[in-house]
Amino acid sequence: MLALIITGDKHSGKSSFTKILCSRILGLELGTPICGLIQVPPLAGEEQKEWYLCDMVSGEERLLLTTIEREGWPQRGRFWINQATFEWANERLLDSIGKSVFLVIDEIGPLELEGGGYHEALSELRRIDEAEGDIPILIVVVRRELVDAVIERYSLEWTKMLDTSRPWEEEFGEFVY
Repeated sequence: MLALIITGDKHSGKSSFTKILCSRILGLELGTPICGLIQVPPLAGEEQKEWYLCDMVSGEERLLLTTIEREGWPQRGRFWINQATFEWANERLLDSIGKSVFLVIDEIGPLELEGGGYHEALSELRRIDEAEGDIPILIVVVRRELVDAVIERYSLEWTKMLDTSRPWEEEFGEFVY
């Protein structure tokens, strides 16, 4: 699967970077929406206790993770995970096939490498890519220390790796202009 990988350290602005990048791609007027899911960054200076996921086409937002205990939700580390949101997210990703040149997945991490999170959609995308080769170019967000494992697990062929630790305008310039 062809992928543009956006990487950086924890809390380095990967989701904000991705949102700006997608806005610039849309500005190129390719005639197709960018589909996928992006995390909603917290307000500046606010302690983040909840993480929301946004469908880039409909604008619908759903609670993904929280540090506040939720009865019936599985816990991983300090987070309680909303499985219903991940089920919705996997459906949204698979429904996006054929509707866009780009498909955003924010973020692939330890949960996926353990078979949870977006793993179902990523595995199906890989299967479709191997059988038909007709899936969008992925724009994926991955923490720096997990890049190699994610590339191997999901057979990603990265076309470009953008790093949030470098000046953003230079990174955008290499891809968008």
